[in-house]
Amino acid sequence: MPRKSARRIAYGKDILFGIAGSSLAFSLKPRDIARIEAFYGRKAELLKEAEVVTAMSTLHIKQVPLDAAEQAQLDQIDLLEAEKIASSETPTPQSAPSPVQETFFCTNCGARVNKRARFCESCGTQLFF
Repeated sequence: MPRKSARRIAYGKDILFGIAGSSLAFSLKPRDIARIEAFYGRKAELLKEAEVVTAMSTLHIKQVPLDAAEQAQLDQIDLLEAEKIASSETPTPQSAPSPVQETFFCTNCGARVNKRARFCESCGTQLFF
């Protein structure tokens, strides 16, 4: 099943990178993600499946599929996002915002982020609030 959003997850020394709108995911070295981004001049999360595959081929980056543990990690995050979307579609009573609700953190690196940010400024992970 295609994921709704791209994923960039630090996993040991590698990055698990799941492509938005696709079920494709790869285990990449941070330097390879940087090379792909430099190739197109955009964050990897903004690239389409064909662009990622083309860049990997052109730059001779080996396509390493995820192992079972890595795939489970990515699947868990996709499931959490789907649950969050489903729960946000259910109307809930609105209350006055509290200071706790106004503080947001990146789910990948824990950095404090602006509530309107789409990507973490520290690690580049796409944010969902």
